[in-house]
Parts: sequence; structure tokens; C-alpha cells
Amino acid sequence: MALDPISLESELRDMFADAADDAAAAAQQMADLYEAYALDGMFGASTVSVLPVNKAALVAALVTGLAPAPAGVAFATAWSNGLLAFWAANPVAGAQAGVTVPPTGAAAMLAPLTAAFAAPQSASSAAAALATALDTATKTTTASVAPPPGTVLPIL
Repeated sequence: MALDPISLESELRDMFADAADDAAAAAQQMADLYEAYALDGMFGASTVSVLPVNKAALVAALVTGLAPAPAGVAFATAWSNGLLAFWAANPVAGAQAGVTVPPTGAAAMLAPLTAAFAAPQSASSAAAALATALDTATKTTTASVAPPPGTVLPIL
């Protein structure tokens, strides 16, 4: 499998069109969609398992960016911080085993997401902006694996 930004965008569009009533429910829904997208990623021939504590940290970060609604810098910062927590030392298993290293591109999400969510927009526009930012940042995630020791693989 591989990361599928088109599917992520479609799922986000559906979510934005029928948004949850409260920040906690919306944060959980977004985290679920992102986790499903992330679990399709491969590090070489190895797969990742997301630690429950890491997903919970993503949800907690998103709650802060969604109250009362996704808006500008708060939403962008929530996603940036959430991705750093989500990808921290998740186990990687398969042909090579190891742990994930958080995405170096998480901070790069701030400007495009802040601009995209500075004003209300359609579900399609919101989904496209968020999916693009998430895909771009996620593709800077790596895994430190072995054998051989010291191998670093990007997510695909």
C-alpha cells in the first residue's frame, strides 16, 4: 500500500460537509481519518502501528484548534503539533524494524493552513487544503530501522 492523498481529501470533504457538532467529536473524526491514511504508508517493505497514546495526543491537539471552529493559526498549529505527537516513536515492523521519527515538515503546514482557514470556505476547499498540507507534511516522516543499523527510510 501507499499513502493515498486523494482518498484522504474525499474523506475530509465528506467530514467537512457533515461536521460534528462539538470540537471533541470533530477532533476524533479527523484523527480517525488521518490514522487510516497514515496506516497505508510504508517504510520500504515495513508497516507502522500507531501507539494509542500518540493518537490521543493528536486528538487533544486538534480539540484546541477546533474550538469553537477550525480557524486560521489555531487550527494550523493544532495540526502541526498533533502530527509531531502522532508520529513520535511508533513501532515499524516488517522486513526492517524500528520506530518512526516525527515529520520535519510539520512546521511547514502553518502558513498554508493558516491562510486556508482564515475565513470560512466550502467543504471541498477545506478538504483540499487540509489534505494537501497533511500529505506534504506526512511525506517528511521517516523511520529509523535495522538491519542494517542506522538505516533511515522515508514514508511512501
